Amino acid sequence: MARVLEVVDVMRTGDLTQRLQLNRNDEIGALENGFNRMTDGLAMLVGQVQKSAHPGDHLCHRIEQMVKEIQSAVSASVMGMDKFAEEVRRGILEVQHVGGHLTQIIQQVQALAPRFRSVNEGMQAEATGAEQISQALSQLSEAAQQTVESLRQSDPGDRRPDARGEQSADRRVALQRC
Repeated sequence: MARVLEVVDVMRTGDLTQRLQLNRNDEIGALENGFNRMTDGLAMLVGQVQKSAHPGDHLCHRIEQMVKEIQSAVSASVMGMDKFAEEVRRGILEVQHVGGHLTQIIQQVQALAPRFRSVNEGMQAEATGAEQISQALSQLSEAAQQTVESLRQSDPGDRRPDARGEQSADRRVALQRC
């Protein structure tokens, strides 16, 4: 863009021999080609007018003014393109910055996957253990129920003393719980 502005400044002085040589294959290159073709046409037109007009002729002066106006318009367009290019550069940098953050987030989420699998496996093992405990408690409850039934079926009036003449403490406790 600096080269474009330099050529435009030289053209403002009336020197139409300068050309852009940016050698780009993008929008700026297309602008360069159009700018150079316009400058060639202006130079040819100004040359023809200068040959056919008298030095003090009003037409020659008017054409020179038009050339200067066109040059100013081109200069403004180039500066607008420069601002646009800068905005595009900033946008690209911002997209790259956001892309970097997204990449980090994706990597962090991917790093969590094995932990989730491990937690899931642990929870499944806990569920299996809880099921086994539940089954064991159920079996224990059934055994206790059978013991109670067995004790109730034995003669409740049978209060035979043990060798010392007292009921056994275990039998008393079992009967009290029933």
